[in-house]
Amino acid sequence: MKTKMIWANLVSHDLQKTIQFYSDLGFQQNGKETEELVSFIYGENNFVINFFYT
Repeated sequence: MKTKMIWANLVSHDLQKTIQFYSDLGFQQNGKETEELVSFIYGENNFVINFFYT
């Protein structure tokens, strides 16, 4: 079976620092962040990483 999409859900205690860190690494933000969530895509297969505020 071929995987159609894969993503990761992680937590963050500071979304603004998370945004800065992953943007500096070259990850592209996936939509506009909210107070509770920021999402990034990366790579040829658009791997999605979601960070939820805790």
